[in-house]
Amino acid sequence: MPKATKKKKEKAADFTKAKLKIGKGKKAASNSVDTSFKARSIAVPSQNSLTKNNDDTPTTKRNLSVADLLLHLKHHNATTRKDAILGLREILEAYPHLVPSDLANILSVSVRLVVDEDASVRRNLIAFYAHLLPNVPPSLLVPHIPLLLLFTTSAQSHIFPEIRVDAVKLVDILLDIAPDAVCKGWESVVGPNSSALSGTEGHAGQRVLDGYLGLLSVGERKGQQVNADKMVPTSGISLASTSKLSVLTSLSTFLRHALQRPDTYRSSDSTDIPTWYFASSFSSQRDFRSFLRLVRPSNQSRKNTEADFIWQERIVAEEPTEDFCSFFSLAKATTTNWSIADISVGQVENESLGESGPSGHPATELAYRLQPLLTSTLLDCAPVVFAPSHSSPPETELNLILNSARIVQALYSAVFENCVPGDVRLRQGSEELLSYIGYMSPYFPFGDNAFDRRDIKVELIFQELNVIYCELVSLLLLGDEESSKKDQKGNRKGKRAEDALDAHVTRAAEFVLQWLEVETVGTPSRMSLTGTAYMSLLPTLWSLLGSGRLESSSRISKTVSDSILRAVVKQSSKASASSAVKRVSIQFIAHILLLQTIQGRRKHEKENVNIWQDWILGLPRVLWELGSNNAALTETILLLILRLFQRRSVHLNGEVIDQLCARLVPYFTIQHPTRGSLPGPFWKLSASTGGEAKRLVLHVAKVLLLCASAEPKEALGHAIRTAQN
Repeated sequence: MPKATKKKKEKAADFTKAKLKIGKGKKAASNSVDTSFKARSIAVPSQNSLTKNNDDTPTTKRNLSVADLLLHLKHHNATTRKDAILGLREILEAYPHLVPSDLANILSVSVRLVVDEDASVRRNLIAFYAHLLPNVPPSLLVPHIPLLLLFTTSAQSHIFPEIRVDAVKLVDILLDIAPDAVCKGWESVVGPNSSALSGTEGHAGQRVLDGYLGLLSVGERKGQQVNADKMVPTSGISLASTSKLSVLTSLSTFLRHALQRPDTYRSSDSTDIPTWYFASSFSSQRDFRSFLRLVRPSNQSRKNTEADFIWQERIVAEEPTEDFCSFFSLAKATTTNWSIADISVGQVENESLGESGPSGHPATELAYRLQPLLTSTLLDCAPVVFAPSHSSPPETELNLILNSARIVQALYSAVFENCVPGDVRLRQGSEELLSYIGYMSPYFPFGDNAFDRRDIKVELIFQELNVIYCELVSLLLLGDEESSKKDQKGNRKGKRAEDALDAHVTRAAEFVLQWLEVETVGTPSRMSLTGTAYMSLLPTLWSLLGSGRLESSSRISKTVSDSILRAVVKQSSKASASSAVKRVSIQFIAHILLLQTIQGRRKHEKENVNIWQDWILGLPRVLWELGSNNAALTETILLLILRLFQRRSVHLNGEVIDQLCARLVPYFTIQHPTRGSLPGPFWKLSASTGGEAKRLVLHVAKVLLLCASAEPKEALGHAIRTAQN
């Protein structure tokens, strides 16, 4: 039955008309043919075969010009923006002539990517700037520095911490190429008029420093309170160790440029040493500046800053003596008749050192704000770095300690150099610094077994930390007297601070003796001194040599002070004439010898006479070894000898003068066993590089001929005449 019904329906289906329903389309016939079609396009813009360039426009390997790459920098896709940055570096390396013409467009568009949310884009942008900016001529780059700083400081205040950290890396690049522009106006952040200057245009240093402090969560003072409870946090960012290291390293570099001392020159050919620690021996800035000029070479005299020209020294002419050049018929070697009176410097009227500067330096406020951060960094990292179980300390934590110590050194050096003695801010700085040194002292000397390690980087870091510790101790000795004296009431707090400082001074003195390898006090000798390390050690050496505190301290006797003096002199004598240590040590000792000739300090000149005389008698040999290689150091030595004669130093008695005269003979004429008489190094001094040195040598020879006895005088005169012939 069901089969019959089904067959009937199938037969009737061919003749049944389909009913149309509302909303339903008409069904297509079973034999209809679908004639519709679809087309798709394929975009291949980067294939060179599809694009024909009829001009000579420089392009990358992907056939993209600078204009195309600048458009891609604005693309919504992060990969496209990153590839555009790589393309810019490629095209500028292949076509360097594009830099002058396209630099403005490239920087104005690319700098906006410093706040890009994609980490790879920011990373490649920083690498691109690190490659491009140092190679751009300064004349082309200077107009664009404000634009770069504007976007960089804006990125430092971005809502995302990772963008702020990357902005600090860009600040590092700008510090290398334009440190003055980056640091300009930094005092506005911590100065007394910071609120009034907050909206002033052009203070890039203010915005940069604000970015550092905000990223490190460093608070601000509330009113004039000095209580730590009044600190107001600026953010709650918790940085990773590597990010914190990047920020502290950059801040250390920023402060080094911002607080750079005006009396130091950091160029590779510099012959000056830091001399700020001698300032406390003078009653006025003018006297101090005149003193510094006594042994300053001629090439450094041309580098005087604007402040140097404000304090012009008054030249006091002496009675002219017989002209040395005409006496020995050496007029052909010179163009001017010189006299010893031309290089004499007289005393100037007094002007108080304290009147030249403000009572409070901006570094004081900044040091107070940063102290909790720097102290916590030391306390957090020191147990990890100096743990006995570590064969090699963790690199990140070690560098965190180093950079925090560098910041402390830069800030408190400025505090003690610029604040007026007796200022409450200076006393506060002394207490803060003494507290920080107290946290460092359990680990000093740093890396006591560093000589067993093979990593030279670790040894150099420990060496710098030791130098910083010694310099911080010397700052307390050379700073305000109130910071190192006992309280007048004799309370326990003053005595405790006094005892702590005595202990730090004792350890610093012992370390200096060990390092100079004069005495061994319990620990093995360390790696040899570098010129930079020795220069950083000078404030410590001066405080240990010239501070009356050493004589009154129960822990350091005058014997130790004399041992340090012998160590300094011995180190200077042992160093090679071409080494940086030789240059630094001669400059340092020269200033000490001349300082002893000042009225009021003559009593110190009679101490350790034999040590000073032996060192002076070694100077002719140094002149001979230098030859014509270092005219600046030659000038320094010759000026020192002339100044000692002018000031009637007790070190230049008749015997010393005769020996100087005899030892200067080889500088003019060398007696060779087989070749006879040969010209000495004096005749190698050219007019362009050693003209001033040549003049000073003649002055020294003239003075020796006037003061020496008959036999050495005749030998020196004969040497000069023989060499001339």
